[in-house]
Amino acid sequence: MKVFAVIHLIFFVWGNAVSAEAFTTTTTTTTPQDSPHPATTTGGSRGALQHYTQRATKWIPAAYAQCVTHRHLATECLTSGCMAGLGDYLAQRKSQKSWNPRRSLHFILKGFGEGLMWSLWYHQAEKWVASMTQVALSNGWLALSLVAVFRTVVSIVLDFTVACPLVYGLWDIPFPALLAGTPWREIPRQIRTKLGEMMLASLKLWTPVNVLIYNVPLEYRVFLMSTADVFWQSIVSSISSRQLSVLSRDGEQQQKQQQQQQSPPEQKHSLPAGRTPNTAAPIKPA
Repeated sequence: MKVFAVIHLIFFVWGNAVSAEAFTTTTTTTTPQDSPHPATTTGGSRGALQHYTQRATKWIPAAYAQCVTHRHLATECLTSGCMAGLGDYLAQRKSQKSWNPRRSLHFILKGFGEGLMWSLWYHQAEKWVASMTQVALSNGWLALSLVAVFRTVVSIVLDFTVACPLVYGLWDIPFPALLAGTPWREIPRQIRTKLGEMMLASLKLWTPVNVLIYNVPLEYRVFLMSTADVFWQSIVSSISSRQLSVLSRDGEQQQKQQQQQQSPPEQKHSLPAGRTPNTAAPIKPA
């Protein structure tokens, strides 16, 4: 619950900083007769809680719409970062008893970059799909009744074959590993070991989600992606933590082997000066 409260607080401050028009539009549309003061409602504190909950449910969507309209890139990055941190928090609560805030912070930072990449991708992919659709229609290869299906299928294929390998291989896998202290020489190994598993998991989870994503307005695609990303980050977090633990054990074994190889060999104890080993032949009896 604390994580949800923090996320709501972040969007509250961000929406207020972007534009105060969202608040004014939602408050001026209601008159005192329509929304009475919580003190006049029955139920005391319960009535006040319901009153402010109703106002929040009206204000938050309006504020987010204002943020997406005026600061879409920053809003999408912030949304993706918060959802990534929430997904890692849920993964930690499921796999271990204590919560590691440092690890969740790493995933929040990763989510910021992820939101930037996917925002740029959705805008660029929309241009590519629009041009492909226009070519298919002009050449008579596509019927008007199948335009929506064609756009959805092409968008999902481009997403899986172009965007996913780039985002996973260049950001999702190496960035958390570098933040965790993994040396650069281990990054290609991690990409080889994790990319296949992440692509398979992405195919299972994101294919039905992408059907919805590529049929909503462009400005809300990152928000929908970030909402489903809560579950995806749980999978990514589990894969990353498992692979990092394996690599750490391998590193410890390599360090032990190097220490054994670098340790000087055991030297035989030398006799004190003036003494020689008793190697003389036994004296024969007379």
